[in-house]
Amino acid sequence: MSFHSARLTVIGVLCLTLLTGAQGLRAQSAGEPLAILQGLTDETSTQLAVVVPIDEVFRYELSLAGSPPVRLSFERRSRADSDYAVDQVKAEGLSPGVWYDFKVIDARGNVRDLRQLRSLELNRDHVTFAFASCVNDNFEAAGTWIQLSKDRPELLFMIGDNVYADHLGMIKRRMADPAQLWQRYVETWNTIELYKMKRLIPTLATWDDHDYGTNNGDRTYPYREESLDIMMTFFAQDSRHSKVLVPGPGAASLFHAFGQNFYLLDARSFRTERGASESTHWGRDQENWIFEQTLLHPEPSWIFNGSQFFGAYNGGESFESLERLRLELKRRPQVFVFGSGDVHFSEVMEIEREFAGYPTLELTSSSVNGLYVRWMDRALSNPRRLFSDASHNYILVESRVTPKGLAIRAASRGAQDRTNFTIERKIEK
Repeated sequence: MSFHSARLTVIGVLCLTLLTGAQGLRAQSAGEPLAILQGLTDETSTQLAVVVPIDEVFRYELSLAGSPPVRLSFERRSRADSDYAVDQVKAEGLSPGVWYDFKVIDARGNVRDLRQLRSLELNRDHVTFAFASCVNDNFEAAGTWIQLSKDRPELLFMIGDNVYADHLGMIKRRMADPAQLWQRYVETWNTIELYKMKRLIPTLATWDDHDYGTNNGDRTYPYREESLDIMMTFFAQDSRHSKVLVPGPGAASLFHAFGQNFYLLDARSFRTERGASESTHWGRDQENWIFEQTLLHPEPSWIFNGSQFFGAYNGGESFESLERLRLELKRRPQVFVFGSGDVHFSEVMEIEREFAGYPTLELTSSSVNGLYVRWMDRALSNPRRLFSDASHNYILVESRVTPKGLAIRAASRGAQDRTNFTIERKIEK
């Protein structure tokens, strides 16, 4: 896909409720906050994506009294068929853990928007993070995003169906071409509370089928390269500007921080179609990349994927047939914990010792802002299940490195300080 780009370098002072379907591109009122996402962040740098009307020009500042200036640069990316563009802002020279004001200043010199952000203190052995899936802007999350902000995770992983790009309103659906993909990202960003929060949360993402561009999509989807380009534009995770994010095939990546590894896998770009001679979800190149990285980075690890690994009711999307995965992970010295989404309820599964040589868990987080049915989890039997809940929710995790693995406290959280279930466990060899 071709973007129109303009570069500018500046020196800043350290400065289930149904809504009306998104039938047309949502416009912004003059006083409404812009849609802003804080993306890839390390100790001294961060990246942001700001969704802006294409006919408006902004400049950006980071401000903190008494501190030296931070160098900012930004690139505007746009499409000829959209009234909205994305300003990708990059900041370097931040101090770890310090809160900055991020200012969006219009052509008249007025502050159009003001947010707070900070970089990450990566050289610790523990972190509190959240992960979520299924963000459908046709539904109202009823305070779920507000609660997530109040819970103050240091990091957020969006693990799939982050945009329902193949949905045009509540009923109409079609495979998304690049114009529709861009439009649906803009509509979702301009609607969802996550992108309007006062305090930004460093966020990393991978995709599943709906944000890939087509329901149950596989490697035959004709726009997968354009879709990946658009996803990286909005989620602001350019690995060329950080040593802690290792890019993989397609949308896959590895974030190395807090003495741990966080794998975000791409289960769509290389997934074989029905009837293919060899069946795979990740493709051989991505599998080999996973195994290579687990050798290079022997720290305890989280593996996130859009769809479930071990759900007994998951049918054709189950990964249990991937014997190669089991054998390779069993050979590794580190422990692995699994995270997933997709199924429109959250649950915890206990994975038997036989899989990897030690008991571990799969945590499923779904849905944070989409369709759910309160009894759906109870209607589907899963012998591995320890806890489950069907509501608008996300999983909040405290993860700490131990001499033999990880100590985890995880909770399914919802609006108004609601805790649906909690589990504490050591995952150790």
